[in-house]
Amino acid sequence: MEMPVRIDDTLYEQARTEAQIEHRTIAGQIEYWAGDWSCVTRQSGSAG
Repeated sequence: MEMPVRIDDTLYEQARTEAQIEHRTIAGQIEYWAGDWSCVTRQSGSAG
């Protein structure tokens, strides 16, 4: 499901830069980061 969200301008610019390097969309880059973060939190036992 797609849903518009507001994010910090700095985060947007970081995602845009990284997305260009990795040949992803900005949304795809943020989803990639979110997937990485969920793996980290599961491994550390943290819930957020």
